[in-house]
Formats: sequence, C-alpha cells, structure tokens
Amino acid sequence: MDQGHPPSVLDNDEYIVGKDQYMKEQLEKENEKPTISTLEECLNYTKLSELTTSYPKLVYCTTEDTLSVVLEKLLEHQILSLPVYNPPQRLFVSFIDLVDICYHFLQLLEKHTEPKAIFEKLRNSSVKSISDVSGRNPFNGLESSATLKVAINFMIKYNIYRIPILDSDGELRTLLTQTSVIKYVSPFLSKTSLGQSTIESLKLGFKPVFKISIQDPISNAFKLITTERVSGVAIVDQDQYVGSLSVSDLRLLGYNLHLFEKLFLKVEEFIKLVPESTHDAIQIPPSITFSELCHTFERSGVHRAFIVDDAKKILGVVSLSDLIRLLQ
Repeated sequence: MDQGHPPSVLDNDEYIVGKDQYMKEQLEKENEKPTISTLEECLNYTKLSELTTSYPKLVYCTTEDTLSVVLEKLLEHQILSLPVYNPPQRLFVSFIDLVDICYHFLQLLEKHTEPKAIFEKLRNSSVKSISDVSGRNPFNGLESSATLKVAINFMIKYNIYRIPILDSDGELRTLLTQTSVIKYVSPFLSKTSLGQSTIESLKLGFKPVFKISIQDPISNAFKLITTERVSGVAIVDQDQYVGSLSVSDLRLLGYNLHLFEKLFLKVEEFIKLVPESTHDAIQIPPSITFSELCHTFERSGVHRAFIVDDAKKILGVVSLSDLIRLLQ
C-alpha cells in the first residue's frame, strides 16, 4: 500500500467494521426515541430532519433573473415564494414572494400613470431589486437537528411564514412552511383541550377584518394588503361576505404578465374574469373547534379562513400565523 496516501475503505477491513459498528449504534439510538403519541411529544421530540427527509428538488431563482422568470416558476409550481440564490457569492441570500411583487407594483404605480410604462418596468425588474422589498421575508435558517417546537418559536419570534432548513454544513436543503407545521401536528390535536376548544371560546380571529367593496378598484385591494401588512382581504357586497383577494392572485398575471391590465379593473369585474380568486379563503362558523379548523387548513391548503355568522356577516379572520401562535 502506498504509505503516502490515507488507506481507502477497500484496503482497510478494520475501518469497514468500525463503520458498521457506528451505523449499528446510530440505529440503536434511533430506536431509543420515544413513541410519539401526544402533541407535547410531537413538538418536543420531532426533529426538522424528520419533516423534510426526502429533500425534494428545491425550486429557486437567482438574483439575475427577471420578474417574468419568477412568476413563471410560481405559476408552474403553485407556490407563493422562492429562495433567491446569488451566483457570485454562491449562497442563498433572501426570499422573493408575491408580497414583494405587490409592493413593487404599487411603487411603480405611484411613479407612472401609463399602464404600458408600468408593464415594461415590471416585466424587466430584476430579482435583486425586488427580493424582500416588503421587509417581510428575512432569510433566517435553522439546522435540521432543531425540534419542531424550536421552529414554531422561531416563526413567532421573527414573524415569518417559512424557515430555510440547513444541513450541518450550512447548506440550504429545503423549506419548512407554516402549512407543513399545521399538517404535521394536526393528527395530535383531537384529544387535547386546545383541539377540542371552539375558536369562539379561544377568542381566535375575532378582530377587525380588512375588507374592500366589490365596487372598488382592484388596485385598492393590493394597496390595503401592502400598507396593512396582511396577506389577504375580504370582498364584501353591502357588508356581506362574497369572497376574498390575496397576494396569491398575482400569480394569475401569468409569467408573461398578460393579465396585468386587469389590475386596473373593479373588484367585481376582476373576479368574474378570474373566479379562482374567490376560492382563496374559506368561511367558518364560530363553533368550529381548533382541531377541526387545523384539519380544514390542512385539507384545503388555504392560508386564512373568514369567520361568518348565518347572515354571512364577517366576524373575524383566522390565519395560519394565528394557529401557529397557539401551538407555542
């Protein structure tokens, strides 16, 4: 054997035995992990690596991409945000999401009056100039060895909707979203006092709701979303709930922004052209339990649900962030 080089695995039976022993010890440690049967055990013992074991292919954009590229990827994969990779730094540095795009659109609307001029500026805008322009997407990551409880506290502390999950070398592997957290804890809620409580008894979501009239310009809805730092607003017709609009509706612009002109229509006209926007939120009664509500979010994939009475009058709104806070 060449003494100038370290022995290879094939040349060293002792190393192979040592490796097998190590793997055996790791397996024994895994088997020692307690069986998770309660919500508390789920939060305290579940590692983020267990929630993201498959490491699906990461969808991302680069700082050099244009907004058209971003919208194409958001539309193709039906997602709301993308991590942003900086090629010169060889690092993921930020997020870009539909709130950032909405914020950027409104900035252009203040500077330009001609739709054509706004369209050209919007289409050619770079990711670098838009990412986290809203200030709501800090790129704060956690190692995959952290527990679910740590992740929930992290989301609450920084008021974030998604967490980059890093390996032991600090490399980005995947993302943990509020939706995936609710999906994971949902099976453990039905037997807890929290899960059996109604949202009315928890006083969950009973707060002023930002809403727009069906006769308002659609641009007013996105202004309200941006200025009030919310992700969606209710649509009302004479104070009766008829639907909702959210930043996710910006995906309906298409990757070539061919629906851009629709942002100058009234809400009533807009939702007739793109009726999918009215399905963004769900109506729920005050009597729904916390467990039932989490299952509703899990099944539907929505980010908010409006609380309405029998007359369809809006009483409040519950978001994923509201659910996450109660799990702390």
